[in-house]
Amino acid sequence: MPHQSFQHQIKIELQELRNQLILEEVIKEWDDVCFQYGLSLLKPTFSLIEATNKLGEWEPLLRRLSLSQELVNTFSWDTVVNVLKHEMAHQIVSEVYRSEDLHGEPFQKACDRLGLIPPFRMAHLRLDALREAQQRTTSLPNRLKRRLEKLEAMTGSSNRHEAELAFQRLNELRLHAHGAFASDNPFYRKTVSLQKKRVSQEQSLAASLLSAHFQVEVIYSNEFDCKRLERTKTLVLLGRRHHVEMAEYVFAFLMREIRNLWKAHRNSTGCPSNQRSSYQKGVLLGFEKGLTQEESTAPKFASARGDRLQKTETPVKESRELLVTEKRELNSFLKQQFPKLRTSWARHGGAHNRDALSAGRQAGAELSLKKPLTGNEKRAQQPRLLCDS
Repeated sequence: MPHQSFQHQIKIELQELRNQLILEEVIKEWDDVCFQYGLSLLKPTFSLIEATNKLGEWEPLLRRLSLSQELVNTFSWDTVVNVLKHEMAHQIVSEVYRSEDLHGEPFQKACDRLGLIPPFRMAHLRLDALREAQQRTTSLPNRLKRRLEKLEAMTGSSNRHEAELAFQRLNELRLHAHGAFASDNPFYRKTVSLQKKRVSQEQSLAASLLSAHFQVEVIYSNEFDCKRLERTKTLVLLGRRHHVEMAEYVFAFLMREIRNLWKAHRNSTGCPSNQRSSYQKGVLLGFEKGLTQEESTAPKFASARGDRLQKTETPVKESRELLVTEKRELNSFLKQQFPKLRTSWARHGGAHNRDALSAGRQAGAELSLKKPLTGNEKRAQQPRLLCDS
């Protein structure tokens, strides 16, 4: 019994230490939100609470901001930060607007000030409501996602004809899912966890590719891993819902393919492992060259909506005007989400193995991912990337 009691005490102390580390990160996020949005709030006390369905709470009289254990244990850090901003909106209502109406118009005004997006603007943010709302935000229908996954699995078939036919159908579905515009589709953001402390050259190249060809903005940021208790890098994708979902899909596709292609290349050639980076860089460069060629040879008409590609056509001039408007609205959304950004320039040069780079380019050129014309976007040799400071 004494031994069990000692183990129980150690477990309690470790949990308290973990909670303290998490709270320290929450406070850092609170400070960063104040910095990003130019807020001069008086810092409250913070706590983690045991709650079955409540995600967070702001208590004006105690000046205490609480987040639930369930939230930090089961949701992504990006969700944790958005719930924190939700509670900060309540703090703004009570301490800046001096209002007792914590769920009315002043609350929505505070949400606007903090750049909060649905579903985090709900007056009563509860666990079940958040899960239901997040399920509704999926842009690609489940039926279409299942078809994409099934066809993607078939592309690895040993039957060459079956694999080529599956890849052709996969490209057609992607073309349909990646339709140009849906004016009633609001902008939103999604965080891709890289689970590393540094962004690799391959991840950086793929992120640049998404920004240049898939109508999204890509921001490098970071998140706190509540299980590993450390900060890791992330990519934040911003754009129309279907564009963001497709960009996320393409990023995962590319990361998987460069690993598979490198493994096959090394097994067939016996090349040393230090050529991996050069080969994978070549794959991404070859793949992007193929995308650029497809865009330059696309038809003179572009679809204005993704739901009926064959029936609704818009002349290129109108399509370009839509693109300009779309870009302007996306930039406004970007500034709303990240008011203070610093711009950096990606450096994808450095030493490389010429033979491995060339072999990778050839493999990447054969890795086809067809997509509709999105405009004559000219990509700079050193793409502009955004970093969340």
